[in-house]
Amino acid sequence: MGVPEFPNTPFMFMPQLQELRIHKCPLLRVLPDYVLAAPLQELYISGCPILRKRYGKEEMGEGWQKISHIPDIYFDDILL
Repeated sequence: MGVPEFPNTPFMFMPQLQELRIHKCPLLRVLPDYVLAAPLQELYISGCPILRKRYGKEEMGEGWQKISHIPDIYFDDILL
């Protein structure tokens, strides 16, 4: 029996995920694309300086475009 093949269409792992909170993960470097593809309405990141640098609006991090569609984004309890 082989490994099933998936068509080349977007596959969403978390279609119901609307809120994500990440706290005190100072070594976390990146959020997986499948998480960012979820229909998030709120994203809270606290105590994660590497993520703040990568995704923060004020730092114009390289990942800001990947999260800018989320309506409510908080870094260290500050709404962006």
